Amino acid sequence: MKKSSKLNILLIEDDATSCMYVEELLSGTVHNLIIANTGLAGLQLSKSEKPDLILMDIRLPDINGLDLVRVIRKFNTDVYILAQTAYAMKSDREKAINAGCNDYISKPIPVSLLLEKIDGIYSEIKLP
Repeated sequence: MKKSSKLNILLIEDDATSCMYVEELLSGTVHNLIIANTGLAGLQLSKSEKPDLILMDIRLPDINGLDLVRVIRKFNTDVYILAQTAYAMKSDREKAINAGCNDYISKPIPVSLLLEKIDGIYSEIKLP
């Protein structure tokens, strides 16, 4: 896949400030950024929008993000899921990976690290 291809990214995040921050970070770099403010909305959008990448907050008001990842993995094993959370312990990363996330990033998200991870995702995902 060429790096000029654009990704469809689903951001599942309940904090409005975090949503604006990620939206600003990704402006001009993605084909489509879809935002879900709850886990259940994210679940529906992960089915209907078929994202290439899901940025998954772990602490959501209606469902734990790790539980949501497990549900998504039952019907979509190909989508790349990047956990994003304020939890920064080594065990939190392991929990995210064990739940089905491909990778983990802690908040506050450094711009360069997020963009570096997205660049790395190009070689791992399969776009139609």
